[in-house]
Amino acid sequence: MITIRALTLAGVAGASLALGGCFGAPTPPPVVAVPAPAPVVTAGPVPTVDMAAEPEKVRDILVKRARARGSSPTTTDSAVVMQRALPSTNEALAKACGPHAPGREVRVVLGTEPIDAGTRVTEQRYIVDGDKVCPIPLSEADVKQSEATLKEVKTQAEKRATARR
Repeated sequence: MITIRALTLAGVAGASLALGGCFGAPTPPPVVAVPAPAPVVTAGPVPTVDMAAEPEKVRDILVKRARARGSSPTTTDSAVVMQRALPSTNEALAKACGPHAPGREVRVVLGTEPIDAGTRVTEQRYIVDGDKVCPIPLSEADVKQSEATLKEVKTQAEKRATARR
């Protein structure tokens, strides 16, 4: 049974974000640009980290980290999106988004908004049942864990931005 705790970046998307060794690996398929997902109201606090790097560079790092973990992310001009099947729904998710339905998926949207200092990255999670989208409520621990993972991306993005100046 999947718990909300398992839906943290470390559990679902974080698994998609964590950087692994990619040297010598076969060339991955191209990232597919898709239309931005329709804006959906969030269910609570949104993990947010500001980075001193351009949005394109940040999205590139997010995509590489996701691929290193076996995810197939899609991109938009303002986000990296990962979506996968959710085989079951625990009690807490059922309470927030209704009982499990065949074909249910979890979607993680890593928003990349340009700001004066670089890029603001946010993470939002949703349960998708066909055309119904339900925001997943995050606990304080989930938010802290997500922000810690986003800070790893920040370190990587800012090193890359500094190295190219």
